[in-house]
Amino acid sequence: MYANTASEALLHLWACAVGGSAPQSWRDLAARALATKENKTVDIECNGKIYSMIVTPVAEPGYVNIYGRDITESKLAEAAHIQSEALFRELFELSPNSIVLIDSQDPNGSWPIIDCNQAACLITGYQRDELIGQSIDILNAKPGTQVERTAYRKQLREAGKLDYEVLHRHKNGTVFPVEVSTTIFTIDGRELVLGIDRDITERKRAEEALQQSEFLFRSLFEASPDAVMLIDPLDPMISGRLLIAMR
Repeated sequence: MYANTASEALLHLWACAVGGSAPQSWRDLAARALATKENKTVDIECNGKIYSMIVTPVAEPGYVNIYGRDITESKLAEAAHIQSEALFRELFELSPNSIVLIDSQDPNGSWPIIDCNQAACLITGYQRDELIGQSIDILNAKPGTQVERTAYRKQLREAGKLDYEVLHRHKNGTVFPVEVSTTIFTIDGRELVLGIDRDITERKRAEEALQQSEFLFRSLFEASPDAVMLIDPLDPMISGRLLIAMR
């Protein structure tokens, strides 16, 4: 076995020296490379670093060359990416709000849903496999046009985040109001739109009930034949502050 000076740490790990024999596992790997005439790759850890070892057969003389490349940084980055994805998936699934991931650059221009969480299924009535691959129009009360989507994407790119209220359609045909927050980002060259939706049906009902109550109160107040006054009981003046007076 021959090796350059850069291989000293590896030779120490193998407990062998130049002129000696490589460990049996590496001799077996070399034999497989020679038999198949194909490169073999294996990752190893040495002195706190990770190396990608490529075993290249040289057929006629009957030996192999082994090349090592330090891939520590790329492996750490890969591990961090995996952890980040796992964290994103956990937050994605645990969110109480509906989250939908949309491919805004699909060649058909339909903006298909490529992922969604369980909350999205709960508020729309669909199963996850019924939503994946479908145009976002499956949820919109009013289908969008290509021109509208292009303009929306442009606006989203410029603003970074858009918040608004819109109507969505449940699987059973019911239309309900949602508060939408969308953002745009790129993964592996794909521009995706992340939409977070919150069902605001109850809030809208409460607002409408309050408006009706205020209208009824005002109507009764105005129609009363008697003098009516409203006084603020918390006013620091003993007499209180007159808010409204009718005669």
